[in-house]
Amino acid sequence: EAPEASVICRIGLDHTDLLGDTLGAIAGLFTTWNGFFMSSAMLLMGMSRGLLMPKIFAKQNKNGIPVPGLIVCLGLSLIGPFLGAGLIGDINSFSGAAFVLSWGLTSYSLAFLRKKEPNLERPYKVPGGAAMGWFAGIVSTVVFILLFIPASPMYMKSTACIMFVGWMIIGLILYLAASG
Repeated sequence: EAPEASVICRIGLDHTDLLGDTLGAIAGLFTTWNGFFMSSAMLLMGMSRGLLMPKIFAKQNKNGIPVPGLIVCLGLSLIGPFLGAGLIGDINSFSGAAFVLSWGLTSYSLAFLRKKEPNLERPYKVPGGAAMGWFAGIVSTVVFILLFIPASPMYMKSTACIMFVGWMIIGLILYLAASG
Protein backbone atom coordinates (compact mmCIF):
# COMPACT_ATOMS: atom_id res chain seq x y z
CA GLU A 1 0.00 0.00 0.00
CA ALA A 2 1.19 3.52 -0.78
CA PRO A 3 2.52 5.46 2.23
CA GLU A 4 0.26 8.42 1.48
CA ALA A 5 -2.84 6.24 1.47
CA SER A 6 -1.89 4.56 4.77
CA VAL A 7 -1.35 7.94 6.45
CA ILE A 8 -4.72 9.16 5.20
CA CYS A 9 -6.41 5.99 6.48
CA ARG A 10 -4.69 6.34 9.89
CA ILE A 11 -5.97 9.86 10.41
CA GLY A 12 -9.50 8.69 9.73
CA LEU A 13 -10.07 9.64 6.11
CA ASP A 14 -11.30 7.02 3.71
CA HIS A 15 -10.49 6.59 0.03
CA THR A 16 -13.46 8.73 -1.00
CA ASP A 17 -11.95 11.71 0.78
CA LEU A 18 -8.60 10.96 -0.86
CA LEU A 19 -10.25 10.87 -4.27
CA GLY A 20 -12.03 14.14 -3.57
CA ASP A 21 -8.82 15.80 -2.41
CA THR A 22 -6.94 14.50 -5.43
CA LEU A 23 -9.62 15.69 -7.86
CA GLY A 24 -9.73 19.04 -6.11
CA ALA A 25 -5.96 19.44 -6.39
CA ILE A 26 -6.02 18.51 -10.07
CA ALA A 27 -8.89 20.92 -10.72
CA GLY A 28 -6.90 23.66 -8.98
CA LEU A 29 -3.90 22.99 -11.22
CA PHE A 30 -5.97 22.94 -14.39
CA THR A 31 -7.78 26.19 -13.59
CA THR A 32 -4.46 27.89 -12.89
CA TRP A 33 -2.95 26.52 -16.08
CA ASN A 34 -6.06 27.49 -18.04
CA GLY A 35 -5.84 31.07 -16.77
CA PHE A 36 -2.14 31.28 -17.65
CA PHE A 37 -2.79 29.74 -21.06
CA MET A 38 -5.61 32.18 -21.87
CA SER A 39 -3.76 35.22 -20.51
CA SER A 40 -0.73 34.34 -22.66
CA ALA A 41 -2.93 34.22 -25.76
CA MET A 42 -4.58 37.53 -24.77
CA LEU A 43 -1.14 39.07 -24.26
CA LEU A 44 -0.14 38.02 -27.79
CA MET A 45 -3.38 39.56 -29.07
CA GLY A 46 -2.75 42.83 -27.23
CA MET A 47 0.84 43.01 -28.45
CA SER A 48 -0.38 42.40 -31.99
CA ARG A 49 -2.91 45.21 -31.70
CA GLY A 50 -0.09 47.44 -30.45
CA LEU A 51 1.94 46.48 -33.56
CA LEU A 52 4.52 44.58 -31.54
CA MET A 53 3.60 41.17 -32.97
CA PRO A 54 2.35 40.06 -36.40
CA LYS A 55 -1.27 40.98 -37.19
CA ILE A 56 -2.38 37.34 -37.23
CA PHE A 57 -2.38 37.34 -33.41
CA ALA A 58 -4.92 40.21 -33.28
CA LYS A 59 -7.64 37.97 -34.71
CA GLN A 60 -10.44 36.60 -32.56
CA ASN A 61 -13.27 34.21 -33.29
CA LYS A 62 -16.95 35.22 -32.95
CA ASN A 63 -16.78 34.60 -29.18
CA GLY A 64 -13.79 36.93 -28.71
CA ILE A 65 -11.27 34.12 -28.23
CA PRO A 66 -7.77 34.78 -29.64
CA VAL A 67 -7.46 31.48 -31.53
CA PRO A 68 -4.08 32.12 -33.25
CA GLY A 69 -2.48 32.96 -29.89
CA LEU A 70 -4.00 29.86 -28.30
CA ILE A 71 -2.61 27.70 -31.09
CA VAL A 72 0.90 29.09 -30.54
CA CYS A 73 0.58 28.58 -26.76
CA LEU A 74 -0.65 25.03 -27.36
CA GLY A 75 2.31 24.29 -29.63
CA LEU A 76 4.79 25.61 -27.08
CA SER A 77 3.05 23.68 -24.30
CA LEU A 78 3.21 20.46 -26.29
CA ILE A 79 6.91 20.92 -27.05
CA GLY A 80 7.85 21.84 -23.46
CA PRO A 81 7.76 18.37 -21.86
CA PHE A 82 10.11 17.00 -24.51
CA LEU A 83 12.83 19.55 -23.73
CA GLY A 84 13.84 17.59 -20.64
CA ALA A 85 14.05 18.35 -16.96
CA GLY A 86 17.57 19.75 -17.31
CA LEU A 87 16.30 22.80 -19.20
CA ILE A 88 13.83 23.87 -16.52
CA GLY A 89 16.53 25.74 -14.58
CA ASP A 90 17.79 27.44 -17.73
CA ILE A 91 14.27 28.44 -18.78
CA ASN A 92 13.69 29.80 -15.30
CA SER A 93 16.96 31.76 -15.44
CA PHE A 94 16.32 33.31 -18.82
CA SER A 95 12.75 34.14 -17.77
CA GLY A 96 14.23 35.90 -14.77
CA ALA A 97 16.53 37.89 -17.06
CA ALA A 98 13.53 38.89 -19.17
CA PHE A 99 11.73 39.99 -16.00
CA VAL A 100 14.70 42.08 -14.84
CA LEU A 101 14.95 43.65 -18.31
CA SER A 102 11.25 44.52 -18.39
CA TRP A 103 11.42 45.85 -14.82
CA GLY A 104 14.33 48.08 -15.79
CA LEU A 105 12.61 49.36 -18.92
CA THR A 106 9.47 50.11 -16.92
CA SER A 107 11.50 51.94 -14.27
CA TYR A 108 13.30 54.08 -16.84
CA SER A 109 9.98 54.76 -18.58
CA LEU A 110 8.57 56.03 -15.29
CA ALA A 111 11.54 58.36 -14.82
CA PHE A 112 11.43 59.67 -18.40
CA LEU A 113 7.67 60.19 -18.36
CA ARG A 114 7.87 62.12 -15.08
CA LYS A 115 10.26 64.52 -16.81
CA LYS A 116 8.64 64.72 -20.28
CA GLU A 117 4.99 64.63 -19.16
CA PRO A 118 4.88 66.10 -15.63
CA ASN A 119 1.15 66.94 -15.84
CA LEU A 120 0.04 63.56 -17.13
CA GLU A 121 -2.77 62.07 -15.02
CA ARG A 122 -1.43 59.13 -13.05
CA PRO A 123 -3.74 56.69 -11.27
CA TYR A 124 -0.89 55.48 -9.06
CA LYS A 125 1.67 57.62 -7.27
CA VAL A 126 5.07 55.94 -6.93
CA PRO A 127 6.75 56.74 -3.62
CA GLY A 128 9.86 58.71 -4.45
CA GLY A 129 8.61 59.73 -7.90
CA ALA A 130 11.17 59.98 -10.68
CA ALA A 131 14.07 59.41 -8.26
CA MET A 132 12.63 56.00 -7.40
CA GLY A 133 12.31 55.25 -11.12
CA TRP A 134 15.96 56.11 -11.69
CA PHE A 135 17.04 54.08 -8.65
CA ALA A 136 15.01 51.02 -9.74
CA GLY A 137 16.31 51.36 -13.30
CA ILE A 138 19.94 51.51 -12.19
CA VAL A 139 19.54 48.53 -9.84
CA SER A 140 17.81 46.57 -12.61
CA THR A 141 20.61 47.42 -15.03
CA VAL A 142 23.29 46.25 -12.58
CA VAL A 143 21.42 43.00 -11.87
CA PHE A 144 20.84 42.44 -15.60
CA ILE A 145 24.54 42.87 -16.39
CA LEU A 146 25.54 40.55 -13.53
CA LEU A 147 23.31 37.82 -15.00
CA PHE A 148 25.68 37.61 -17.99
CA ILE A 149 29.06 37.78 -16.19
CA PRO A 150 30.43 34.25 -15.57
CA ALA A 151 32.30 35.20 -12.37
CA SER A 152 29.15 36.67 -10.86
CA PRO A 153 27.10 34.67 -8.33
CA MET A 154 24.05 35.70 -10.39
CA TYR A 155 25.40 34.21 -13.62
CA MET A 156 22.66 32.27 -15.38
CA LYS A 157 24.92 29.80 -17.23
CA SER A 158 25.72 29.71 -20.92
CA THR A 159 22.64 27.75 -22.03
CA ALA A 160 20.32 30.30 -20.45
CA CYS A 161 22.36 33.16 -21.97
CA ILE A 162 22.06 31.60 -25.43
CA MET A 163 18.33 31.05 -24.90
CA PHE A 164 17.89 34.68 -23.83
CA VAL A 165 19.76 36.03 -26.85
CA GLY A 166 17.76 33.70 -29.11
CA TRP A 167 14.51 34.88 -27.53
CA MET A 168 15.52 38.51 -28.09
CA ILE A 169 16.33 37.76 -31.74
CA ILE A 170 12.96 36.07 -32.21
CA GLY A 171 11.30 39.08 -30.58
CA LEU A 172 13.15 41.48 -32.88
CA ILE A 173 12.15 39.47 -35.95
CA LEU A 174 8.50 39.42 -34.84
CA TYR A 175 8.61 43.16 -34.08
CA LEU A 176 10.09 43.95 -37.51
CA ALA A 177 7.52 41.68 -39.18
CA ALA A 178 4.71 43.44 -37.32
CA SER A 179 5.89 46.99 -37.99
CA GLY A 180 6.34 46.76 -41.66
